[in-house]
Amino acid sequence: MTKLLAILLLVCPGLALGHAMSPPSQVVQALLVIHTEDYTLRNDYKHPAVYEILIMNKDGSPADEWRTEQKVFKLLPGSERTFTLRFKVTETRKLLVCTRLTEIGKNNEKPSIRSTLCSRLIINSAS
Repeated sequence: MTKLLAILLLVCPGLALGHAMSPPSQVVQALLVIHTEDYTLRNDYKHPAVYEILIMNKDGSPADEWRTEQKVFKLLPGSERTFTLRFKVTETRKLLVCTRLTEIGKNNEKPSIRSTLCSRLIINSAS
């Protein structure tokens, strides 16, 4: 197993250091029907990159009843951006908060690999 992981990291070094998002996982208690969470997205590539936000249910289906002011971010190398998500919470929600690489470089080229990074979020309802 460790040999396989070492081979993958040698073959695809850019995947391990492409982009980061924090917090990686959290369980929170909603106090109101609308709950907000802040996330930080960081571009670790050596070139500009464009990322989009995706919110999915635990089963991978697209989630509903969420909002953010901006769904697409253009980041320079080494830069980061904090964004706020708002969720409607009437019952416990188990979500995946994901960011996906959609374009790279100054000319907005399509990447050969569209990396997606997800954080797990569980929001317990106030009721």
